[in-house]
Amino acid sequence: MNKKMVPMYLTSFRIALVLPVILLILYEGYLLAAVLWIIAGLTDGLDGYLSRKWSAQTTAGALLDPVADKILTLSILILLCYLKKIDPFLVILLVSRDIYITGLRSIAADKGLILYAKPLAKWKTALQIVGVFLMLIGFEISFYVEHAGYGLLWVCVLMSWISAWDYTNDFRKKFKFIEFSS
Repeated sequence: MNKKMVPMYLTSFRIALVLPVILLILYEGYLLAAVLWIIAGLTDGLDGYLSRKWSAQTTAGALLDPVADKILTLSILILLCYLKKIDPFLVILLVSRDIYITGLRSIAADKGLILYAKPLAKWKTALQIVGVFLMLIGFEISFYVEHAGYGLLWVCVLMSWISAWDYTNDFRKKFKFIEFSS
């Protein structure tokens, strides 16, 4: 196996973990769901680290990694909303921000450029992973742990919109020379 492909395999593995986590949450296997969830979250950091360490950064990886993060986090947040474990407004704010950033990235990609993940957005994703993890284990062990996780998710909402502003400014700087026409 080519070690330079490992980061892409990890990204694919993260996406593959979504269905088992969903099923475990639906059948109230919260602790095992939390374990798989945190494994998926760790692959997010590991794939980026390995791609930089092994000089295995690719355009496909730069585009697929944030998509994998969105599939992972948003699918679980939507499920928790459906199960009435979190406020729909929280999910709407996170989903709408992610759609907006995906739109900016699509425009950039169409022009042959990439908007790379911003540090604040990376922290937001990491905190989302921790927040959901705490909620999942909290469903089993403690109301207080669950609510600490839920509170972190609201912090993520704030961070996500601040990072959206950062992406927007970056987009404006990089693409001020591009004329946008229909």
